Amino acid sequence: MSVFDYFRRGTSSNDEELLPLVDSPAHSYTTSINVQQTPKADFPPQPTGTMQPPMTAKFNPTEHHLSAESVSFAFSPTSHPQLPRLAVPLCDDLTHLNGQLEPEYIHLSILDPFFDVTPSRLHLAFHEADPTDSGVLTPDQFRAALESVGIRCRDEAVFQTLLGSMSHGPAISQADFERIVQKLKLGNLFEAGTMALFRGAENSNQSRIEVCDFSSKRLALYKPELRSFFTTEPAPWVSCRWINMQGHDHLNLKRLAIKYRLHPLAMEDTIELNERPKFDTYATHRFVVFPILHHTLRRTCS
Repeated sequence: MSVFDYFRRGTSSNDEELLPLVDSPAHSYTTSINVQQTPKADFPPQPTGTMQPPMTAKFNPTEHHLSAESVSFAFSPTSHPQLPRLAVPLCDDLTHLNGQLEPEYIHLSILDPFFDVTPSRLHLAFHEADPTDSGVLTPDQFRAALESVGIRCRDEAVFQTLLGSMSHGPAISQADFERIVQKLKLGNLFEAGTMALFRGAENSNQSRIEVCDFSSKRLALYKPELRSFFTTEPAPWVSCRWINMQGHDHLNLKRLAIKYRLHPLAMEDTIELNERPKFDTYATHRFVVFPILHHTLRRTCS
């Protein structure tokens, strides 16, 4: 099963027109992502045994507590190895995330509102915090908007540091709000504790990511260093980026969902290996699922 995500930057009345997602040159390139199921031959044989009935995962919305480390990561992601505190459900007991329950928890969490940074979700959070439609948020409104998307700001000193790091002063625009939410949530997925939740999950370490950046005159094909890939933008000459993920890596799928603001339903379909062919259009991207046939030659003994 192969899944292609075609990203159309921004909304437009003309479906063929590619527009920037935000008013920034860094987001003016077109991106396509291909996610393929790793061939079964690549995996070691699994022990057989009696299948136990699935358990019901305890699901609570994830929250992230703003910290000095998370603010540092948001503005200098490649310079600060210390990352923010693990984002987990506050009332959840992580000791039960093992055995049969852990993979189910990981599957369900793709639909957690914490990982939804789609334009419609963040637009709603911004406008709910700005009832007068002024187009900017005061510090108190900014705090309320952050908390509505699962980012808690209980440390006043850290919150003031975040405000001081914003380039446009205390008045927060919608573009600034969306950008900082993306950075804070993406940084959380690089925290060691968060990554530890995925260890031992089926196929969690099997995926391979390759990137092809190209324009009408240049091409670069490489296997990226993940931290740099997810926290930086392509070179200015890149007009189109093709990302190939071989295998179903739930952690990197979540990172892709936040970096490119993918719809949670599309990501859920990506995880489902038995999904039938389909085509969906969302506000900022198109989503395609279709099977791939592999032709192999078998020698016969004469």
